[in-house]
Amino acid sequence: MDETEELILQLAEGHKENPKKFISVIEKLIEKPPAPENEKGDLFLDVGLILYDCSYFKLAEASWKHALKYFIKSKARAGESACYANLGVICCNSGEPDKAIEYHEKALEIMKEVFDRAGESRCCTNLGNVYEDSGNFEKAIEYHEKALEIMKYLGSRTGEAKCCGNIGIAYERAGELTKAIECHEESLKIAKEEGDPIQESAAYGNLGNAHSGSGDFNKAIELYEKALEIYKKLENEVGEYTCYVNLSAAYDGLGKPEKAEEYRRKALKMNES
Repeated sequence: MDETEELILQLAEGHKENPKKFISVIEKLIEKPPAPENEKGDLFLDVGLILYDCSYFKLAEASWKHALKYFIKSKARAGESACYANLGVICCNSGEPDKAIEYHEKALEIMKEVFDRAGESRCCTNLGNVYEDSGNFEKAIEYHEKALEIMKYLGSRTGEAKCCGNIGIAYERAGELTKAIECHEESLKIAKEEGDPIQESAAYGNLGNAHSGSGDFNKAIELYEKALEIYKKLENEVGEYTCYVNLSAAYDGLGKPEKAEEYRRKALKMNES
């Protein structure tokens, strides 16, 4: 963490219940020396990202709304879209799906206007995630498929694999496990072809979840173990922890409590470290 981030977090802790005051303090700081008007939007956008990563969500929201004013004033459409997308994520996480959709639709509209197809795909994914969290799986799949279509157009195989995974998760949550498995298998196939271990491990985990949901715990365990092997090689502790939790649940489903407890303890040990 650099000095700027440390200062921002110190100010955040002191003003976490007063977003207006926090914004005012940052504005005063950038007056000496004065930041160019056209850079202030980027500055507050970055401040919001730092705050969000450290769970100062109210202050992050205030920072992005403040950045948005500068981007609108300077007609910086890309920055404006980024703010709308970030605000959409905040609203989704705080249980305000209608506002989240409104923000993501504004971001999507801008991406279409500036012909940013990759940005358009990201916005479609964000909209798919909000609809999915709201239980509207049909609409979620529609947007995830739009994102996939754009990734295919752009020739982004890695993006295609991620979108297939997103569609699979939506089908799984909708209870359509056969379709979910098909999507995750396609995601896995692409990840292997592209030599993408991160997406490969994610696909194995997603496939494990779908098979576990259908009651095929032996197959789920096989897939979770493949995911675990990759996460260990990558030294990805979050992925490794998730695999232990999933393996514990799968062994519980098989009626093997001792084995389930073994993996539960491994997860707990990682959580404590």
